[in-house]
Amino acid sequence: NERLIPYAGAINPDTRTPQEFLQNPEDGINCQLLVAVLAQAMGRELPPLRSAELLADTEHTRFVDPSEIQHGDIVFLTTEDENDPRFFHVGLVSIIDEEPHLVHIARHIGFAVTQRLREAIAHPLHARVAGVKRPVVESPDGQNLDFLVTYGFEHLAQTV
Repeated sequence: NERLIPYAGAINPDTRTPQEFLQNPEDGINCQLLVAVLAQAMGRELPPLRSAELLADTEHTRFVDPSEIQHGDIVFLTTEDENDPRFFHVGLVSIIDEEPHLVHIARHIGFAVTQRLREAIAHPLHARVAGVKRPVVESPDGQNLDFLVTYGFEHLAQTV
């Protein structure tokens, strides 16, 4: 019985912690906070950063080559135009049947979804992979498998 998490741009790392979000998931979330919540549920810790700040982070994440993408990595997407000043869209990688999928939430979709990475980058605002990072700090709280199963992300529960 998968429950939907709606998109809410105002609910982000500046306004809620992952723990506060978990008290009322139906209120919605933005892409950056979703990545933090999912990473934490998978047993990884991320700081409360917006996407550009997370891309610059070196304490909790490290860059990986996009050709070496793995389950649990964070993908940063942006437009084809390298001079476009818009923010980065982020999602978390899940490898399903040996194919990278992106777990993310975007305004144009309306709720959190898992879709093939190649389908996610078909949208013009997400057409270019700006970077791939791997969370490297373990969460002191461990995993939250109940959350992953309740919201239909049990595929993220595999070993990171």
